[in-house]
Amino acid sequence: MNIFTNYPDVSPDSLGNFYDASGSALLASTVFRGAVMLDQFTHVPAAERIRRTLFSPSRNTPSSNTSTSNASFGNYSHITTEGWLTPVVDPDSFNHQGSQSPEAQAFALQLHSAWRDWVADGARGANAGTSIRPNAMRMGNDYWMWLLYGGWIFFAGSGFLGIFF
Repeated sequence: MNIFTNYPDVSPDSLGNFYDASGSALLASTVFRGAVMLDQFTHVPAAERIRRTLFSPSRNTPSSNTSTSNASFGNYSHITTEGWLTPVVDPDSFNHQGSQSPEAQAFALQLHSAWRDWVADGARGANAGTSIRPNAMRMGNDYWMWLLYGGWIFFAGSGFLGIFF
């Protein structure tokens, strides 16, 4: 299975541990963003497997010609007929499996957006496992550093320090 558990360092069979599509979507989205912005491709093949697992149609669901508004979601293994990503952590009780999570929906959108941008950038690293450019943060003749800390974004480059909040 190409989905992480809610506690990755604990056996999936352990009490309180289950497969978590939301965390998997979030991790995969960061890999695609890293491929585009940082030229880091080490985990791109794994991120693509996660994306395909979450967004591919189910092989077990028979196709139907229903004309209901939910018909477009009825053929996916990890998306309910109402459009919710599943399985997910209960947002009100992190050690329990839930059925609907707004965070999971946001992570699914982030995954699709990052994947779309990665494809538009040439899908570099799809079959690779290494980075090809070590100067990922180099922009022109400047080196940039970004740090997100407690809701503040710090960046430095060309002798300039900027702070946004």
